[in-house]
Amino acid sequence: MFEKENAFYNAHKEEFHKRYPTKQLVIVGEALIGIYDTPKDALTDALKHFKPGGFMMRSPANDDKRLKIGPIIRI
Repeated sequence: MFEKENAFYNAHKEEFHKRYPTKQLVIVGEALIGIYDTPKDALTDALKHFKPGGFMMRSPANDDKRLKIGPIIRI
């Protein structure tokens, strides 16, 4: 999932870091569809035009961060 979007992002990563270091980017296929100030703005607008799972959101500022998910606790 998102192979085209990730390839596009990685091919333009340096440009995105320079031009949009603190923005939220919405990518569909091999195109940058939108540039937003907040994740909420990006998601709200993208959902007006695309189905969930039909777009990828990325923030150049978060490229060096890894998502850590803690242990799952079952009750």
